[in-house]
Amino acid sequence: MVAISAALDPAREAALLVRARGTSSAQREEAFNEVFEAFRKPVLALCLHLTGSRSEAEDAAQDVFLVVFKGLAKFRGESRVSTWIYRITIRAAFRMKARRPKTEPLVVDPPGPASDPALDREKGRQLRISSRSMDSRTWKSRRRSASRKGRSGHDCISRARSSPPSSVPLGIDWRKR
Repeated sequence: MVAISAALDPAREAALLVRARGTSSAQREEAFNEVFEAFRKPVLALCLHLTGSRSEAEDAAQDVFLVVFKGLAKFRGESRVSTWIYRITIRAAFRMKARRPKTEPLVVDPPGPASDPALDREKGRQLRISSRSMDSRTWKSRRRSASRKGRSGHDCISRARSSPPSSVPLGIDWRKR
């Protein structure tokens, strides 16, 4: 994993914090510029490692330095500046990654070749055949019709399925006895 090294030694870090807490905006800006120059590359490298995308990494690094700029004067100094910036970087990169859509965008296939007239005729023929075999009668009326003609439900189902009667696992006879 990419780590932010301690780019500033402790003495330089203490002087930096004194300047960051100064009353002059020029002093605060100078302190921030020093932090930015020291940590710019490691922060960007860590963001790139965590997000996997150059544009997201640059956005996360920008967020990191905005937080650092706003909070440098309030930094308590209980840890190293590098540790503080490291934690800000981790949070910013994960926030950026969480904003990413969960799924990949849908890629629309280009339109296919013009339809084949012979294929269209065959599809229409098969549709007509299947619609003829499934007439508007319900299964109940088909059973009644089959029983009046003296056929068992077993035979009726096998004919509807166009399969041999032995393939229909029914032992029900709908004929009235």
